[in-house]
Amino acid sequence: MRSLLITSPMITLTIKIVKYATNEYLNYDFNTLMSLGFVTIPSDTLTKILSSHNLPKPAYILEYGANKGGIKKTLNSISGVYICINLFNSNMYVGSASLAGMYRRFRGHLYLAKGGSILVNRAVKKYGIKNFAFIVIETVSADKLNCKNTLLTLEQKYMDLLKPIYNILKTAGSVMNLKWTLKSKEKFRLSIINNKDRISKFKALQLCKKVSEETKELMRKAALNRIVSEETRLKMSKNNAKSVKFTAYINNTVFKQFTSIADAADFFFQDRTKRSKIKTAFFFLFFWLNILYF
Repeated sequence: MRSLLITSPMITLTIKIVKYATNEYLNYDFNTLMSLGFVTIPSDTLTKILSSHNLPKPAYILEYGANKGGIKKTLNSISGVYICINLFNSNMYVGSASLAGMYRRFRGHLYLAKGGSILVNRAVKKYGIKNFAFIVIETVSADKLNCKNTLLTLEQKYMDLLKPIYNILKTAGSVMNLKWTLKSKEKFRLSIINNKDRISKFKALQLCKKVSEETKELMRKAALNRIVSEETRLKMSKNNAKSVKFTAYINNTVFKQFTSIADAADFFFQDRTKRSKIKTAFFFLFFWLNILYF
């Protein structure tokens, strides 16, 4: 068998999938391994589940025995909240994915690839893939993805609504209340011990890593061209332990308050680097400074 010459891509794919299907969690054959596809009209069972939970019409629906074409391309082009639904008992898993991440979640949960929920994996093994549906219940446009919490807020909304059985963690984006079993703790401890030499070698390589002058120059230019908003700059000033806060007075009346000397230099000279001239400038302008250190 080892000397077999494979010339067909389909044969190669079949062998790879059959080899993958020997995993202890899988018992699919080639015909059912990739068996979910897009549908425009949900099955009667799925319709009943959606209506019983007052869910809106999903943006995308994948069920057993449907058209299997274009799944990866379509899922990777959208971002939003998805739900894995067990059609046998109505148990669910709620999650979210950004652009280029939806297909990975789809495979991880329902085809037991890396990154899937272990509870969904076990349920798929027990009930079979034909008793599961994958829906994208709500999408998020690209312009709204700039907000870090947009997806998590939307995911939490559906988690609170559905109380999904397969979600171990009850707060979107948080690992609070995650409980490790003794077996998991021991496995993690042994992985650290077994990889100690590899970790040490990696740290040593990082310490000895040499950066070329060309790379240093590119990093310098990137830092100089970095645009920092006024809001971010203000937060940095407030959180800087060396920052000096002071108030400028004119005739015993508050003229302006500054969060740092750099802000004052920017106000009077339009140049944040002229910090050493601030006190001199205030003296000649008959200002009185009240310096308050943090």
